Order: sequence, then C-alpha cells, then structure tokens
Amino acid sequence: MKKPKFMKDYYGFDRLFFVITGICVLAAVLGYTVLWRVPHIDSGAVVAMALFGMLLNLSRVFSKDIRRRENENLRFTNWLNRVTGKNGNDGKRSRKAEQQANVLGSRKVYRCSCGQELVPYEGRGRQMLVCPRCGSRNIIEK
Repeated sequence: MKKPKFMKDYYGFDRLFFVITGICVLAAVLGYTVLWRVPHIDSGAVVAMALFGMLLNLSRVFSKDIRRRENENLRFTNWLNRVTGKNGNDGKRSRKAEQQANVLGSRKVYRCSCGQELVPYEGRGRQMLVCPRCGSRNIIEK
C-alpha cells in the first residue's frame, strides 16, 4: 500500500492499528446497542473509552518514531502468531517448498537464528532477508 505524500514522514497503518480499531468499534457498537440495558454498566463510559482508544490509535498512525511503532507491531504480530498457533509448519514441508528446494538446489540457503531457511534473491551484492517466522532482518553479502 503506497503512502500519500503528506504521510511521508509518519508511520502509517499496520496490523495492530486495524485490530485496535476493530476492538474500539465493537466496544462502541456494544455500548450503544446492548450495554445501555445492563443496569450496573455505564454505556456512555464504554463508548468514551472506545473513542479514547481510537484517538490513541490514531496517534500511532501519525507518529514520527517509526522504529518504536515497528517494534510494537512486530511484538503484537509475534504474540498473535503464538496465540493462533501459526509458528511455522511444525517441521513439515509443503509441496511448494519441496519444489522450491529442488529448483534452488544450487543456490546457497541461509538460516535465521530461529532455524528458518532463508533463500536470497537471484543476483549479486548485499541483500536484506526478512525471516517469515520471527520477522528478524538478516543482511547477507554474496
């Protein structure tokens, strides 16, 4: 997704933004529809907290501290992968991975610190490979 010109120096949108937005919208909708009937819950306070959460979330989008926002999103994504059980394929290789291994047999394969195989692009020079499992960045020289 390409950033507009006015967002050039700002962080922008990420997965954490969309999840927080969904939770805040859900809380606001519940506050307006269901929670106003519950006697001991102040539905106005729930809606106000949802709006406050949206303002904080919007401040993440317009933040200039990009490194900190990337770290927040990476920690959230790793946590979400642990919760949903998407920590890789449990050592099993798919048919597509087997075909790639046969095609890329002559190419050197690097390993991340988590054990994931990283295959560089064709070409020469310095490349940055991002691990699909843990998200760490690995710079290699060919």
